[in-house]
Amino acid sequence: MTRGDSPKPKTFRHDYATYKNVCREMDWVPKCDCHKETKEGIVAFSAYQSAAKNYKAYETWIFDTVLVIDGNSYDESRGIFTAPSEGTYVFTWATLTDPNKMTHPFLWVNGQFKGYAAFNNSITSQKFWSSGSNTVLVRLKKGDKVNIASGYRATYAREKYTSFSGWKMH
Repeated sequence: MTRGDSPKPKTFRHDYATYKNVCREMDWVPKCDCHKETKEGIVAFSAYQSAAKNYKAYETWIFDTVLVIDGNSYDESRGIFTAPSEGTYVFTWATLTDPNKMTHPFLWVNGQFKGYAAFNNSITSQKFWSSGSNTVLVRLKKGDKVNIASGYRATYAREKYTSFSGWKMH
């Protein structure tokens, strides 16, 4: 095909739409409304902790500096994400702790642990910083609450290096 033989935009769009429909009928592409998320709006957030803080056991961590919030689902004053709709969500968190300190950030869904992380510098004589992270996929229903909280012990988390993010996959 030469440049002069290229299809016109209207013909191309029609041929492409026909091709997509044929592929769907043959199960070669997912049978889904791929634009549904765009119509409803994106659900995503990312925030970090603005100041170093000691947390009590089971205390919710506050990520008060919001970098991104789409879908108005994260409350930075309480550190809680509320699922706006049913679906599969991804949550990731990271933290840094000082020498001779420990941290145990756990992912909670409706008061139940769903993801764990632990960094313990309190039993070593070495003077180093410890960091870590975790990522968990969870199935949520509308209204489910998700947060990061200390595990079974009091903990310490550094500012700026301690973050929490989440988004809806589908």
